[in-house]
Amino acid sequence: MKRLFIVTLLVTILTSLVQTNALALEAKMFAITTWTSTCSGGTRSAWDDMCKAWYDEITDCGFSLFGWCLWGHCDECYSRDGSMVNGSISPALFADDTLVSWGLDKYYLDEADAAIICLHGGDSSGKWVGLTRYKSGSNGDCYIKAIDEMTVGDYDLEFLHLSSCHSMDDNMISSAWQYFSRSGSSRILHQVDGFHGCMWIGSSFISDYEDFADDAFSMNIGLAWMENMYRENIKGQYTQCPVAYAVGKNAEDCFDRLFNERYDNVYSDPTSIGYYCYYYYPNCDPACESAFGYDTSN
Repeated sequence: MKRLFIVTLLVTILTSLVQTNALALEAKMFAITTWTSTCSGGTRSAWDDMCKAWYDEITDCGFSLFGWCLWGHCDECYSRDGSMVNGSISPALFADDTLVSWGLDKYYLDEADAAIICLHGGDSSGKWVGLTRYKSGSNGDCYIKAIDEMTVGDYDLEFLHLSSCHSMDDNMISSAWQYFSRSGSSRILHQVDGFHGCMWIGSSFISDYEDFADDAFSMNIGLAWMENMYRENIKGQYTQCPVAYAVGKNAEDCFDRLFNERYDNVYSDPTSIGYYCYYYYPNCDPACESAFGYDTSN
């Protein structure tokens, strides 16, 4: 009887000590480290590792024992909905078919609940553009163009993180809400996180992305982005300037979302976009741009 009790107890413990199941929330990552002769760009070998650090952390279900989460995010973790590194990444994966006929975002970027994109970016007249590896669409262009070709959230996405230069420049603030929804959509993206000016790639930044994903389960996503992505004295002189941008039906709703949404505390979609709000570092002065607040012409 004593041996039977011990075996039964062991089975009970092993049954309790199992990897927990993720919520119905999904995460995706898209990263480019090498470009092509079709769409040329500078190699950045650590970029996929930075993206993957975020992806692995947000989907880390860990283990629980008798209802206690021992490590990882247990029942709050996101499921792994796909990671793409290099390969056939083209603008179509991020484009909305209501804006361009060749858009496929509802099968790729917009199909997840949280997603990160890591690729070269630029500021085109106050709109972010991202450099992909291959062309798509009738225009034969290598770039995904925010607002003109890309509005996300109308299918599923709630949180978009852009590890890309110029993805949230100060001159984009007044029009950046157009990232969030196509006209007339009943679904609206909650938050976009990006950078003012140039951001940086390297092995020393990998842990920042892991820490961001981990912290965003215990503090609001915007603040986790700001605290983990802000860097001073890069190469002895540069600053990395993160920006976290949210929308709501009014000011109260917007700030409530910005201050309180976490990966494990996801609000319902805003019913409309009547207000935008954002975290930023005043006068943050990165490479490739003037200090934040000095260029709002577009």
